[in-house]
Amino acid sequence: MGKYFTIKDIERKAKESQHSTFKGRANEAVLKIGQGFGLEYEKRIVESKRKTQEYAFSEDEKDLLAVLLSVSKLRPLSHGNKKWGNIRVEDILRYHRAIIQEIERLPDRLKLQLKADERYLQAEEILESIQRIHVLVDKVEFLFYMSPASLGIKYLHTIEDELKGLVDRMFREYTRSEEQWATNYFEHMQKEPGREEFEQRVKQQTEKKLESIVSGKDPEVHLLDDLIGAFLRKAYKENKTITET
Repeated sequence: MGKYFTIKDIERKAKESQHSTFKGRANEAVLKIGQGFGLEYEKRIVESKRKTQEYAFSEDEKDLLAVLLSVSKLRPLSHGNKKWGNIRVEDILRYHRAIIQEIERLPDRLKLQLKADERYLQAEEILESIQRIHVLVDKVEFLFYMSPASLGIKYLHTIEDELKGLVDRMFREYTRSEEQWATNYFEHMQKEPGREEFEQRVKQQTEKKLESIVSGKDPEVHLLDDLIGAFLRKAYKENKTITET
């Protein structure tokens, strides 16, 4: 058997980060992360030099799992008292910022591979855009307080109208994308649906989307989780040196 790393190594690396939120023992946490990506790390039992049993991981798995472990307390819905209705966009952004910080600590080879992926670039662009929006909001607030009341109210009405128009456009585009998905589904099934059946399929897709977001498995909302999960699955398949029992 080639060189392998243990959960203790993963825990140690996760706690090395000055930004790490992880406390406690890592056994259950690491196995739970694996289960979330469909990876059966519990089968990775090997016998150590001291004749004890331990879980074994490759170097890439160790590094990637340490990233997720170090930010685990920031993950939306990771706490039992955190309900979906209480989650805000800022919670997800804070989590993504923390992951990006941890990715910067990875060995260069792995770090560059992750940063070249479209999901990483999209997450980075989202964070940068949100930051630019925050700057604009600060400027609007400054101008509002510096302007005469009548002019400030005029600005607010203009912003309100522009945002309402934007929301309406976003909703129309979202509706079209959902309807297109349903159309593609029925074309694939070679079926001509009635209006009620078509609307039911759209509703089911919306519910499925919300469920995937709440569970933390939606690849478009949880971009960096999906990215690291893909790399973990790749490392899991490629690892030829660790015996699974």
